[in-house]
Amino acid sequence: MTELSMSGRAAFIGLDARAMAALKAARPTIDRTLPSSLDTLYQLINQAPEAAGKFEGGDAQTRARTA
Repeated sequence: MTELSMSGRAAFIGLDARAMAALKAARPTIDRTLPSSLDTLYQLINQAPEAAGKFEGGDAQTRARTA
């Protein structure tokens, strides 16, 4: 992703330079904890038929996880 598109996306969702700096500082923690957090999320989704039905099999969850 280019810097221009990143700043445009940030502006679209209302993130200013201060918020972007905070996210950048938090990135190591996010990168370290996100995989296990997603595992927990998808375990919960798979236990709820109405939520699990939004994914067409395990491949859809894999694609969503890497989006």
